[in-house]
Amino acid sequence: MHKQFAKILEIIQPALEMGLEVKLRVDDGKPVVDLDTMAKSHCYLVFEDYKILAKMRYGEIEEIESWSDVLSAVRSCEHGRDYFSGKWIQILEKEGRGFN
Repeated sequence: MHKQFAKILEIIQPALEMGLEVKLRVDDGKPVVDLDTMAKSHCYLVFEDYKILAKMRYGEIEEIESWSDVLSAVRSCEHGRDYFSGKWIQILEKEGRGFN
């Protein structure tokens, strides 16, 4: 299972290098990384069926293959609100996906 966590952490490495703190857990035998968006929607990266999936509020699921996919999934957590964790706001702005 540590290899599955490692694959997820590898994809979010840019965020970790920018100081993002995540929560790791195992649900139903599957590795889960909580990206701690503090937005209207949560964003959990789950290793399932040999894929990394972003699972969010309202049953939304996106397949994650790259850092860009992570940014898109996190950005979609807004759901019409304008609040996120301060760290995610910094990351999104640095990556050109801010709220301007």
